[in-house]
Amino acid sequence: MKKPLIIGNHHVSGDYQDVKNPFDSAVVGSVVSANKEQTKRAIDSSLVAFKKFKFSKIEDRREMLTQLSNWVSKNKKKLAETMSRESGKPLNHCNSEVHGTAERLSVAATEVFLKKGETVRTKSVLATVLREPLGVISAIGPFNYPFFTLISKVAPAIAAGNAVVAKPASDDPLVFMEFADAAREILPEGVLNAVTGSGTRVGGELVTNPIPKMVAFTGSYEVGDWISRNAGMKKLQLELGGKAPAIVLPDANLELSAKEIVKGSLTLSGQRCDAISIVMAHDEVKEELTELIVKETKNWVAGNQLKKGVEVGPLVNHKAVLSVRGLVDDAISKGAIPLTEYKVEGNVVHPLVLDKVHENMKVSTEETFGPIIPIMQFKDLDWLLEFFNALPYRLDSSVFTENARKVFYIARRLEEGSIHINEAPFHGLGVFPYGESPGAGMGREGIVTTMNEMTTLKTVVWNLY
Repeated sequence: MKKPLIIGNHHVSGDYQDVKNPFDSAVVGSVVSANKEQTKRAIDSSLVAFKKFKFSKIEDRREMLTQLSNWVSKNKKKLAETMSRESGKPLNHCNSEVHGTAERLSVAATEVFLKKGETVRTKSVLATVLREPLGVISAIGPFNYPFFTLISKVAPAIAAGNAVVAKPASDDPLVFMEFADAAREILPEGVLNAVTGSGTRVGGELVTNPIPKMVAFTGSYEVGDWISRNAGMKKLQLELGGKAPAIVLPDANLELSAKEIVKGSLTLSGQRCDAISIVMAHDEVKEELTELIVKETKNWVAGNQLKKGVEVGPLVNHKAVLSVRGLVDDAISKGAIPLTEYKVEGNVVHPLVLDKVHENMKVSTEETFGPIIPIMQFKDLDWLLEFFNALPYRLDSSVFTENARKVFYIARRLEEGSIHINEAPFHGLGVFPYGESPGAGMGREGIVTTMNEMTTLKTVVWNLY
């Protein structure tokens, strides 16, 4: 599978680089490593397209998004298999992501009419406030959800009447480039340009070039921080890190808690900003909860993501493995006890439950981005809230309790973007807003929320007298 750049609805070739399966390093396909001039061409193409597309009919944009959704659904099998091979995600998770991508496009098509302005009147004037598209949007996606997340930026942008230059992650760009290739037959020329290549060269141009009016990025805190300091006078939508705790109170349903914690920790091998990456168990239930977590963890099989029954595939690359091993080794050296086998095979890190974790271990405060379940014990709830409010990344959390008063007590005091009750964190189809929490980024996301972020207000004032 050889994928050129998509610029102005045309294929553009260049220097190709291989995309490899993280499980066995087999070559899955290749994409162009775009240079700065090719990236500029893509941006210029989007600007030309925007000048016309911003006046397109809402009904036409709805039809385009519906057609794109239908295409994704019709090609679900091929897209999921491509994603699994290049990303290391188990096939069933890829099927779910492709299905969710089609649904997000469908939701954007449905909610395209929700881009509304307003009318404001005083004694002498009437102001009509129009909501207009911004212009060219730079959309930069992550490796962990290579299709779903990038579409969460592209679909609202198109719905609002913008043009987009999209850059998928370098580790697994093929599935999005397959989509972008098909979109040439549905979208007007230049409305969606797709470029692949290095974050420094391609991503840097998408951020610093003066033409784009907004950068929509999902990825690491370090890159997001660089974007915020180098983007200039652009709107920013940055979804960055997350250290999601699972807080388990004494009255919680422990079997449910264990299942949700393990699912929230191990899905996509823990490589998610909303993954549960620390369990805070009240001392009254910690021992029983830990036993249930260990039992549930043993049901999650690790290995070749293409094999049936495997739920934990390889990490995206060897650098990610080294990062996870560093956190685990640090914890064990400071007294943490592995309750499942600490086993690493190539890029596959087997699910690991760590007991006796305390606040001086890196694993208690840093993102794990691996299939690790660290368990800490607490007694005082206010201490726990103070501990988490001091952490740098606060995107999501889970609270397990049957006490509604405790739910609201925690929700009002825990400085998180989203708080999930008796379930693992999830962002779903983007119907509800998420993001923009302390240290986790800026700009709220969600289909309608993002659509509004990708617009600007224009006020037309009428003198009535």
